[in-house]
Amino acid sequence: MVRHRHLIHRYQRKAGLAQLLFGRGFLRLFIMAMLSALAANLASAEVFKIRVEHNGSPLAGVSIYGTHGVKHLPGRTTDSNGEWSVDTSQLASSSFVVTYTHVAGGYRFEPPEVAPSLQACPGKVCKIKAIADGNTAAVIEWHAINSDGSDLANQPLIVPGAEVACPKFTDPDGYAVFAVKKRGSSCSDADASLDNNYYKVMHLPVRGRDCSFTNSLLQKFNICPTNASQSGYSIASCANVNDLPVGASVNYQIWVQRENGANVSGISFMGHPALENTSTNALGKIAFSTLSIGAAPNDTISLIPYGYGYQFQPARLDISPNSCPNNICKVTAFSNGAAQGVIRWNASEEGAAKSGVSIGYKDYFACSTASPIVTDAAGRAYAPAIVRTACDMADSNRGNDLSSFTANLADCTFTHDGQTPFQLCPTAAINDVFISAFCGGAVPSQRRISGVVFDRDGYPLPSAKIFNGGMQVATTDTNGRYNVFF
Repeated sequence: MVRHRHLIHRYQRKAGLAQLLFGRGFLRLFIMAMLSALAANLASAEVFKIRVEHNGSPLAGVSIYGTHGVKHLPGRTTDSNGEWSVDTSQLASSSFVVTYTHVAGGYRFEPPEVAPSLQACPGKVCKIKAIADGNTAAVIEWHAINSDGSDLANQPLIVPGAEVACPKFTDPDGYAVFAVKKRGSSCSDADASLDNNYYKVMHLPVRGRDCSFTNSLLQKFNICPTNASQSGYSIASCANVNDLPVGASVNYQIWVQRENGANVSGISFMGHPALENTSTNALGKIAFSTLSIGAAPNDTISLIPYGYGYQFQPARLDISPNSCPNNICKVTAFSNGAAQGVIRWNASEEGAAKSGVSIGYKDYFACSTASPIVTDAAGRAYAPAIVRTACDMADSNRGNDLSSFTANLADCTFTHDGQTPFQLCPTAAINDVFISAFCGGAVPSQRRISGVVFDRDGYPLPSAKIFNGGMQVATTDTNGRYNVFF
């Protein structure tokens, strides 16, 4: 009974509410249903081991954090064998996530978090590698609640710069964890260093709800993990929003604001040709209709904000009817020394734009489970990127690694004009990438033309456009170099 106290406590709270609302007769039925659910949970229970090793040796004393009731379990540290076990019957759900810290040893971990399953953990053993490279792991623990004090479940949250860049949904207790890099004694977004920036816990919109949030932090969205774990909470004030009817055209607004609510003008958007020369006005807004940009009413319109050295959340907007409350999509702009830019792929076949090419993009700052993006009628596809000064795969800073990508289309193979094939270093606000498709047969023997473009004073000219037959096929890099493949 003790080991299932987390589940029983939740059922007790629900049972009390059921009796209050519907009386004792309904309460009996409710208890029977809860007992049936508990029995089903026990029947499907599995025991997983978290096994942590450093240089092939077991690592004891690793602290474990997790969702769906993990935080209520006793003894959440690895033993002398580097192991910690969890019985899923003790949890609210088998869809839990765990992450880990060992600040005294200065370790980070690969993977930085794990959702135990038979696929992720063969033989029910989740193997974790501890790495001592100066990037010490820490954890942000976050609790979302409603204004009445109840737990806010299924609220999407994101922490830009976290070790796993994907949004998280709060568990039934309104709880989420994020693996991050530990900071030193303090944080600052005002200096030149990016290694001591605040992390920002940001709330993403939910269809059918219009919410505002207050939180427990003196620095608003900012949180500085100077210890093994740093916790905070947010209070939601939400109103239900009915879907607007979809007619012959849909009207949208995008509203860009700072964390303090100040409107941000001059922000541009990439992703739809009709909106690429549009920027937010003095009220931080752009307005358009599907009719005005040549889109169908139910089309999904993807837009990436960029400009003025800001990062943005959401980093990418995928807008469709009622995806945002009242079709007003809010974007938060924040400044911490690292700016958001855009990667623009340009796919062609024999000089003509190639649509339908699926681009799989991998980057330290990008969600690894994001769906591939697809080139449009102009042969273009877009993704947000954090701009680097330069890229270096040899140092321990994974934030300046090269980005990589794949290009896929049935019966086609592809070449890439870059210095490092199918890799890139996003150093500009707009980063053009050119790929050539060879479809319906083998790739012909490839020829390459390389060169350097100089300005009139003899200096290498970056970002110069190279054309072939009227179509742009390359852009010079920061050293004025280019490659064109035929």
